[in-house]
Amino acid sequence: MGLESLPNYAAIRILRKGHEMATAASETEVLDWEGLKARCMNNVDLIGRVLAKFTNQLDADLAVLEGAVAAGNCPAVASVAHRIKGMSGSVKADSIHRLAAVAEENALRGATEALPEQLRQLRVDQERVAKLLTRVSSGSK
Repeated sequence: MGLESLPNYAAIRILRKGHEMATAASETEVLDWEGLKARCMNNVDLIGRVLAKFTNQLDADLAVLEGAVAAGNCPAVASVAHRIKGMSGSVKADSIHRLAAVAEENALRGATEALPEQLRQLRVDQERVAKLLTRVSSGSK
C-alpha cells in the first residue's frame, strides 16, 4: 500500500511542498464524526461537552490569532496555530487541524501574505463546527 492511498496523504503532501494555502471544508467534512464518536465511546453527551469546550477555546484562540496576524507577529501566529492544530486533532476536527498546520508552517517560514486568508478559512470552519454543536445539543446528529 502506497502513501497515496492513505486519507491524509494529500494534506501531508501539501505541507511538505510548502504550499501556502489550504481550503475550508464543507460542513460534513469539518469533523470526522465517526472518529469523534469512537473517541468518545458513542456517548453523545460527552461529544457535546467536548465540542462545547473545543468551540469555546477555538473562539478565544482565533481572537488571539487574529491579533497576531494583524500585527505580523509570526512567532505568536505559529504558537497559537500549533495550539489550534493540537486541540482540533484531539476532537477530530480534521479540516481545522489541516488549516492550522498550514498556518503554523507559513508563520514559521515568515509567509505572512497567506495568513489573513487562512484565518478567514479557520473562521468559516469554526462556524461549521458551531452548527454541528447545535445539532448535537438538540439531539439531531
